[in-house]
Amino acid sequence: MCARASVATSTASRSRKGGEVKAGDLLFVIDPRPYRAAYDSAAAQLAHARATEQLAQEEEQRAQRLIAGKAISREEFDTRRTGSTQSSADVRAAEAAVATGETQSRLH
Repeated sequence: MCARASVATSTASRSRKGGEVKAGDLLFVIDPRPYRAAYDSAAAQLAHARATEQLAQEEEQRAQRLIAGKAISREEFDTRRTGSTQSSADVRAAEAAVATGETQSRLH
């Protein structure tokens, strides 16, 4: 396993330079605002992705009825079906970003 560096902004230092510290002493307070902002952004992207997915699924359902009646081309049907699949993948990616944001917010 490889350790990954994380750069954070501290809001306050709890020790003096050169001062004595003991195990368990609080040295820094990490500013949680950037992590909260990242989480909020991910949550907004998830909401957008879900709305887009809903529309794409409805368009795919309409396309299924239209292709059965030969009212649209096979190419148009494939385009709508692919849009629905892509939208579902976007939702999964946004859900992962929200989960990451939640984890980072709890850690900081």
